[in-house]
Amino acid sequence: MIKKSLKQYCDEIDPWDSWMNNYKKYVPLFIKEAATKTHWETWEKDVFKEFFEQSNDQCVSSLKQGYFTKKEQQQIKEHWEELAPLLKKIADSQNQPLWEVYQEIKKWIRRFTSQDRKAATNRLIASLQPNLLCTIVNEDKLWELFNKLETYTTVEHIDFVWGNWFKNSYNIFKLFQKELQPQNAMDIVTYPWQILEHLRYIQKEQNNMSNYIEEKKELIEKNYNLILTGAPGTGKTYLAKEIAKAMGAEYDFVQFHPSYDYTDFVEGLRPTPPDNNGNIGFERKDGVFKSFCKKALNSKTLNVVDNFNECWDKLINILNEQGYLQIPLLSGKSSFRIELNVNGDGLTNRTYENNDYSKDTWIHGMSKFFSKEQMYNVYRGLAGVPSGGHDNYRKAIIQYMIQNVGLSQYSKGTISSDNNKKFVFIIDEINRGEISKIFGELFFSIDPGYRGEKGLVKTQYQNLITDTTDPFYNGFYVPEDVYIIGTMNDIDRSVESMDFAMRRRFAWKEVKANENTGMLDSFGQLKDEIAEKMNQLNNAIWDEGNNEGIEGLSAAYHIGGAYFKKLELYLNDDKSNLKEAYQKLWENHLRGVLFEYLRGSFNAADNLKKLEEVYFSEDKTNE
Repeated sequence: MIKKSLKQYCDEIDPWDSWMNNYKKYVPLFIKEAATKTHWETWEKDVFKEFFEQSNDQCVSSLKQGYFTKKEQQQIKEHWEELAPLLKKIADSQNQPLWEVYQEIKKWIRRFTSQDRKAATNRLIASLQPNLLCTIVNEDKLWELFNKLETYTTVEHIDFVWGNWFKNSYNIFKLFQKELQPQNAMDIVTYPWQILEHLRYIQKEQNNMSNYIEEKKELIEKNYNLILTGAPGTGKTYLAKEIAKAMGAEYDFVQFHPSYDYTDFVEGLRPTPPDNNGNIGFERKDGVFKSFCKKALNSKTLNVVDNFNECWDKLINILNEQGYLQIPLLSGKSSFRIELNVNGDGLTNRTYENNDYSKDTWIHGMSKFFSKEQMYNVYRGLAGVPSGGHDNYRKAIIQYMIQNVGLSQYSKGTISSDNNKKFVFIIDEINRGEISKIFGELFFSIDPGYRGEKGLVKTQYQNLITDTTDPFYNGFYVPEDVYIIGTMNDIDRSVESMDFAMRRRFAWKEVKANENTGMLDSFGQLKDEIAEKMNQLNNAIWDEGNNEGIEGLSAAYHIGGAYFKKLELYLNDDKSNLKEAYQKLWENHLRGVLFEYLRGSFNAADNLKKLEEVYFSEDKTNE
């Protein structure tokens, strides 16, 4: 969860003007009466009623808290000469909190009430010092605000003293004054309550989203493979990542397209960099999915000792600085010279004319080349190349690295079955690639019933895997902790290319535009209005409830929240130009996609005009 500053949250809300105006009207009168009148009978009638007798809709608090009973009011009036001096002390101190006087009033009122009227008492005191005290007079609600501010905002810590509403109220209001820096504290009096309600709403939305994600999480954990379908812009890719996070999984991401193939996904032959003689070769390389599965398997390996990459970089740096190194042979009887190859990413032992080591005198075709991969094979006890040629040189270089650059003796570690970490591979636009071509024999391995070694298959390049430590040396399988999530738009024509053999291996879940609106949270209080406009437009495209709309379209043609999030491109900082932003969204984004939806259909122009009218209608009950 990304936290915002308190100021950012306050910018998302509009003050309750009518409430604040009532507050500004009555509170100064209340302070004046408390400072000048010693008898309750001489108070201005409406002011006295507002603060001592009225039980609902008070201007100081939006709570409809229980107030003083008639009997309690009478008791307070009969002893008014004791209360009046205390009220006057507070009224005369508008810039300094009077902690002891607050407590004295609290104890005094408690003498005449059948129960502790905390909220009513706090309300009276808050009304006398509007520059110092918050108008949330219920201590539990005040604690809720403290808690939510620390959860959702960048405020690091706010002191909260249990049982002391006065100090807590003071700390909260000072925090708001510091963040908003108002000229008049009364201009921000509604903000604590409004921020509390705003953060409650955000929490509710997050809980709804959490439940929504949890449902999908349970689905993929049971089925291993899941495809999220739905209209464009419904946040399927974002949702896939959130599902992976909810699983506590490590995830990777790839997007299919028409040129994507088996070589990219599983494995294939890839060209190698030119050697010293300019020759380009080919070697087998793992594709992204096979590499991902290998990572999942390696995550279960403990106590591995392997610092080869770090020490290789050290060796390369030494050669960059010195130009060459003399490496003793394993026998110790002589040595040989290594330099960097032309590309600077491998080692070479060159033959020079007349043993002249001048830069341009080495003989092409008379060099021994040692790549990083070959050296790493030897480091792990394997042959550098399948034939093992020149491995004595490679072993000597490894020995030199152990003795001089801190290379540790390799240990492959042990396999642990206690590691329950999960891995999620996300395939965006899964239907845009040629599925059969990309997955090849993996159709069998990805089947939920064949996870693990029981789903082992021989890949097309299996005979080229010579590394016996490769976890897939004997064949490839999808580990049991690897899950696959694909995303696809229902209206994409390439949906038809996904054959039934692949379809039955996945669970399918539609993501609807009106369900996944979390991406609109950044609009704050405008979210509901924007979501309503989106739903209004979608119901005009196709209303699933009434099964009616534009002929030839369906819910698959709805417009998702990702389109409406583009409003951020056009809104100014205070979001006061929302109407103009709606116009730009229509012109630059929505009209084009809707035109494509309707292209070639009967009455296309009229239907586009109808959708435009619905979009710009301010009537929320629009047909």
